[in-house]
Amino acid sequence: MSLGMTTFLRILGSSIAPAVAGMLMQQYQYTVNIGGITQSFPSSEAYALIFLIAAILSIVSLSLAVVLFKTRPPKCQNHLPEEEGEMDTTITENIKKEILSWPGVTSNPYHFGGIEFRVNKRDMGHIHGEKLADLPFPIEIRKDLIASGKALPHIIYPESMWVSYIIRSKEDAPKIVDLFWLQYERLRRKPKIISPR
Repeated sequence: MSLGMTTFLRILGSSIAPAVAGMLMQQYQYTVNIGGITQSFPSSEAYALIFLIAAILSIVSLSLAVVLFKTRPPKCQNHLPEEEGEMDTTITENIKKEILSWPGVTSNPYHFGGIEFRVNKRDMGHIHGEKLADLPFPIEIRKDLIASGKALPHIIYPESMWVSYIIRSKEDAPKIVDLFWLQYERLRRKPKIISPR
């Protein structure tokens, strides 16, 4: 999508800009008599207007980029309130208690409701109360989890690297803990350093 938009805007710009520049260069000209021959050339006003228009469009584009960057939707922002669930329940407390008992795991309130877990400052995933759990996994592990029925594609971003687990009863709590344990085991491993020799 990003590449397509970049190509589209480049083609649009290369189509419109020469036409606008040519129109201004044709409209604002000065004449010079060289050897009895009168010739017309674009004046400095034409170039000033061309660069002024380019500067204004650049400022507008940068402003839009900043606004869109600041307002870009974070992950899981589209969860409905009923999907977020309550935090102070038996299910959430059991999940939280078990995960926080693992060495190095910390938790923080999740900005769209719920709680997120981290190990070694790396995101393990989060739970939206007693309703839903979301975890990011590498592509191969994600495929295996979905194929085995241990998780679903992310309910908002199914093409992302995230998986979801919908909590239907307290019997689902151990299954969510198992997913977080898989994530914990993966993230706490130190990356192997390969010798250049």
